Amino acid sequence: MSYLAMARRFRPQRFSEVAAQTHITETLRRALDSDRVASAYLFAGPRGSGKTTVARILAKAVNCDHAQSGEPCAECESCRGIADGRSLDTLEIDGASNNSVDDVRELRENVGYAASSPGKRKVYIIDEVHMLSTGAFNALLKTLEEPPAHVVFVFATTEPRKVPQTILSRCQRFDFRRLLIEEIRERLHAICKKEKVDIEPAALFVIAKRADGSMRDGMSLLDQVISSTSGSIRESQVAEVLGLVREEIYIDLSEAILEHDAVRALQLLHAALREGSDPAGFALGLVEHLRNLLLLSVDASLRDTVQLGESHLQRAEALAARFRTEDLLYLLNRAAALHEEARNVSNPGVALEAAMVELARFESRVLLSQVLERLGGEAQEPAASDGGGGRSGAGGRRRSATSTPSRSPGRAAGRKAPDASERSSSATTSRPLAAGGPLTPPRAPQAPPASTPVWTESSQSAAPSATQAAPAATLDVDSIRARWSDFTHEVRSSKAMLAQCLSEGIPTRLDGSILEVRFAKGDSFHLSLLEVPGTRAELETQLHTFFGHPLQVRLGEGSAQAEVVSESSARLTEVDVADSRRAAVDDVVRRTPRLQDILDTFDGEILEDRDG
Repeated sequence: MSYLAMARRFRPQRFSEVAAQTHITETLRRALDSDRVASAYLFAGPRGSGKTTVARILAKAVNCDHAQSGEPCAECESCRGIADGRSLDTLEIDGASNNSVDDVRELRENVGYAASSPGKRKVYIIDEVHMLSTGAFNALLKTLEEPPAHVVFVFATTEPRKVPQTILSRCQRFDFRRLLIEEIRERLHAICKKEKVDIEPAALFVIAKRADGSMRDGMSLLDQVISSTSGSIRESQVAEVLGLVREEIYIDLSEAILEHDAVRALQLLHAALREGSDPAGFALGLVEHLRNLLLLSVDASLRDTVQLGESHLQRAEALAARFRTEDLLYLLNRAAALHEEARNVSNPGVALEAAMVELARFESRVLLSQVLERLGGEAQEPAASDGGGGRSGAGGRRRSATSTPSRSPGRAAGRKAPDASERSSSATTSRPLAAGGPLTPPRAPQAPPASTPVWTESSQSAAPSATQAAPAATLDVDSIRARWSDFTHEVRSSKAMLAQCLSEGIPTRLDGSILEVRFAKGDSFHLSLLEVPGTRAELETQLHTFFGHPLQVRLGEGSAQAEVVSESSARLTEVDVADSRRAAVDDVVRRTPRLQDILDTFDGEILEDRDG
């Protein structure tokens, strides 16, 4: 059976048989039932969505001898004549080949003649009407303004934006939507059942997916597969006949990317090309596969929008769970660029091979804010080295980071890269970022022992200040509050940013070794800075050094005593604040070699968010 015969045999003959366009067929049926037929209709939509089919059913309905509720009977002589193309009252015109002014003038002359039978209407179906010339549209305009009562125009087009507004304004417009994969699959399954064709559901799904929203294309592909195979039709046979890449290849390729197996990725590519897939088609299939993984990675509830059969959906869900969403976004963009490249280069096979090696050595993207958070937790730990040098095992390249807008405390003016001795003395443990897995959570800084003072680098190098008195036998909150201004001035000499934060708070309570410091209500900025684990540890070290007692800090806001800040607290000018910010950033960079590595790798710098 040829495609043309199959298309004619299974073409819908009534409105109720049209798939996926209920919003149009029901409106037309009601209009016909109430005798409110317009003089001109515009059917717009993608190819294979049923525009011409509905136009023919409309022509049947207006001339049917036994129409009921706006539905043609499809059995009378008028209906059979229109279905067979024998009716003199229904004329189908190809707008692409009959687009001149002379063609439209001839149409205007024929419009004046009555239908072949009394009470009948003449229906003109102009397909691809957007192909008419400007002169032809102008010639048609007069007829649309004052159409004869016995004439109905139906214009079909895939590009309604090319139809002049003067024509659109005189038509009732109906927009046909693309058919879903499941809608095409159900119709093809019904056809196979009538034809007694044994085909597995996965094979039907592949055909429906390849149809790309067009029922006509789906029927054409089904006819091609039936003609090329015998016996039960399997998914592998459909892929072979249509030159498609099996979904298993893309799933295995994604696993090879996760495992950094470039050899396996190239083997899968070569296998797909040997099976008959063209390079551009392989790249397009990879785009669709990564799109499915991306949707599953965002949320499992999106599985209904994934273009996969049930047999592959479970594997895809398990695979998506191993990827980070940020990684899939990058891979999808890279595959889309590869598709364009494969279509335009002279040797697309080589481009695909290079891309497979690149993707197999892909390294997981990570937000720069996450890296900084992790480095902030590790900066306080003892120096250690794993010999990895912060480099990945696959490909030997440095792990990359993707930055996002964030509030930077200041601009690293005059930033100086640490020398080799500084890096070796303060190197922190390196953990490679595995594709598909999140960053290892930062370890919490160790609290200083109760009996042993912990000295920072700054406190080791600084000489005892005149304001540093010998430790008192007992310590209470009043004595701490009385010396709080001296303490903030002392901290300012080494940690200006920390001193600025402390100057806004007031010690309110001492419960054993826990010192409560409260800030004015709404002062969340200074609280958030002091809540950073590394900053809190630094503050507790400074308190131990100055007051001679190990103290743990508890922060809060909204206390009545904290509404007014002591005038004796250390106040900084705007210049002092800017200098202290730069000094604080430089100090973090100097003590965190891995952060310095990131800045050196991307030739970056830390900028101040002046709008914040």
